[in-house]
Amino acid sequence: MCLSTRTIIRRVEDISKYIDRKLSVQLNEFEHFSIASDESYDRSDTAQLAVFVRGVNKELKVSECFLSLIPLSGHTTGDDIFTAVRTLITSRKLDWTKLVSVVTDGAPAMIGETSGFVARLRAYLQEMGINKKSVLLSLHCPSGGFVDKSTEYESRHEYC
Repeated sequence: MCLSTRTIIRRVEDISKYIDRKLSVQLNEFEHFSIASDESYDRSDTAQLAVFVRGVNKELKVSECFLSLIPLSGHTTGDDIFTAVRTLITSRKLDWTKLVSVVTDGAPAMIGETSGFVARLRAYLQEMGINKKSVLLSLHCPSGGFVDKSTEYESRHEYC
């Protein structure tokens, strides 16, 4: 049986909506979460920001989800990256008070002392009355990869 283009499009959209709803449910169940972000350039020299979230629910079940690939225009700064991540986290209705760590690639735009992504994030949290300056853990993986997953928790770990 041959499906029409319109039918295929509708089914792909339905699958996308289902996955998005499932992801939203998982994100809302997080007791604590961390975000990982990495910026790279595509073939057309457009900066792409990949954002992942890892969280734990009440049953201590760990889930890791790809949240988005965000295109950034022009020269990207820590403020551009922060604005993109803030918009994403807010649109996904994640509670900022549950954020415990941030993982980056260690680039200056990510870890600059005053205008880097992590510095802007800490300032934003303080503006909101969330004092995470001493609590928010910031990890950097200069090799371009993120922190290896622990095999100790593998049985309770799930990928979205």
